Amino acid sequence: MSNTKKAPATRPSLNRKVTRSSQAARKKALNEKLAIRVDGTVYTLRVGDMTALDDHALRTQYGMPFEGMVQAMAAGDRALDLMAAIIWMARRTNGEELLTYAEVAAEIGFDVDISDVAEDEAKAEAPPEA
Repeated sequence: MSNTKKAPATRPSLNRKVTRSSQAARKKALNEKLAIRVDGTVYTLRVGDMTALDDHALRTQYGMPFEGMVQAMAAGDRALDLMAAIIWMARRTNGEELLTYAEVAAEIGFDVDISDVAEDEAKAEAPPEA
């Protein structure tokens, strides 16, 4: 038997390696946004502006997280309750913390002009048809 001790085996670090690409992906994810125009006023909701409390309120009041709203908009959903949720959360993240979803939903009716800002911009950038 030998009195020499073996050096403990080194384990790989459990810390996530931060790279430029992972930082860029995180920054891109935080800049993901929804923007709609309602009667000429643009409401923009950016995920990086939301807190955990905002996300909880959104799930509680509307029943869907931010990602679900993004997917619904991408699928072409323009339901009034979805538009009200975007407006409500956009206003909430811009300082109107006491505003409720019900207050915004009561203001939105079929008589308002609603459009997706991203779609409007894409149409404006498209070359005219010959």
